[in-house]
Amino acid sequence: MLIFLLLVVFLFSIHFLIRTSARLDGMLTYPLAFALVLAMVSYGYYLSLVFGIGYEWVFAGFTALSGLLCFQLFKAGKATLSLKQQDFRDILWLLVFALTITMLFRARIHRWGDWDAWAIWNLHAKFLADADRWRQMFTSKMAPTHPDYPLMLPSVVAFFWRASGTVSPVVPMLVSNLVYVAVPITAFLALRRNGYLLMAVVSVAIFVSDHKFKELAASQYADTLLALFILVAFIVYSEAKSVGRLPAFVLLGLFVGSSSWIKNEGLLFFAVFSVTFLFFHRKEPARIGLFLAGAALPLCVLLHFKLTLAPPNDLIHEGRSGSMLSLLLQPSRYLLIAGQSFRMLVTEYWVLLVLMGGLLVTRARWTNTLPFWVLTLLLAGYFAVYLTTPHDLDWHVRNSVDRLLHHVYPAAVYLLLMRWAGPRTMQPSLVEQAKDDLVKISQ
Repeated sequence: MLIFLLLVVFLFSIHFLIRTSARLDGMLTYPLAFALVLAMVSYGYYLSLVFGIGYEWVFAGFTALSGLLCFQLFKAGKATLSLKQQDFRDILWLLVFALTITMLFRARIHRWGDWDAWAIWNLHAKFLADADRWRQMFTSKMAPTHPDYPLMLPSVVAFFWRASGTVSPVVPMLVSNLVYVAVPITAFLALRRNGYLLMAVVSVAIFVSDHKFKELAASQYADTLLALFILVAFIVYSEAKSVGRLPAFVLLGLFVGSSSWIKNEGLLFFAVFSVTFLFFHRKEPARIGLFLAGAALPLCVLLHFKLTLAPPNDLIHEGRSGSMLSLLLQPSRYLLIAGQSFRMLVTEYWVLLVLMGGLLVTRARWTNTLPFWVLTLLLAGYFAVYLTTPHDLDWHVRNSVDRLLHHVYPAAVYLLLMRWAGPRTMQPSLVEQAKDDLVKISQ
């Protein structure tokens, strides 16, 4: 109970910090704060293991940080305990919605998740929960469990196991449920914030009725967590551009960088997003600098993990240059990957095809935007990994292409619905804030 109260206070303090520093007010800041809390808990717990800091000190550190944030914000008059009537109604409706889809989600989830959950993710969490023997996860005997995978999800689960004093399947089940609920809520609030209420409702209907989305979310894999961070990254980018508040780009860098701490595919997303961001904002050094500053913590943690603990990845390691070239020259591999991917799109992700088809009919312009190029390059990167995989190609594609599409699915739905809705409609208060910030920047 004590850890629950601490995290609630931490969540609200992060919410107020996002609202006051980045000017991202409204209900949208709550799911953003939730994602950020998961990241900070993961970094804090991992660093405590690396430096041999006791769990009690980790708990005390989060308590002190929460208290300091709350004290500074209340002292500055930027945070209050009062809620507007509209905010109270919104929170009530969101709680009802979260409970409703949780009841539907219960039919999908089961103890310890699917194969990779108990063989990789929850197994890694069990190692991390043992402060004395957690490094044994990186021995050669554990190679089949992919100990090179980033540790956000396992470290969050291990943190709560240490807090509860028992290794219980309830914790990974609860984390997967919260992440699943966060996706439709985040998409809904982001679309509604821009005045697209109809599209916000459509997004909820898509995610709640999508059996494949629920199946993968219930698996207790890290894929839905990565999908949430990719969705949040595009939302924060859209908000940062429209509001014009420079601290929002620090937040953007933190979310994009944190995706690399979830899965190896997240590292590819970070690289693609960063290169595209540098190109689109090459004449805005302040935004680039703040973006890189926000990504510094996640990248430092990831580099320490990859350079000192993680073994080589099974897909990319030394001595494969010759074999990679021969694989790239086989036309049959291209056809197999394209065929399997298109089949998965038609059978499980047909909503994306419908939404993209609608944009083609309406001739909506999207190809000159950062999100389009990030998603295009990310999918091209996935395609390249398949081309050079050392595993049986048919097996590899059949057993993973659904999860790769799952990574971009929530973000693609959000972005396509934004384009369907038409020109962005900012709230009046945001317009005034944007004008004030632009004046300050120009001065």
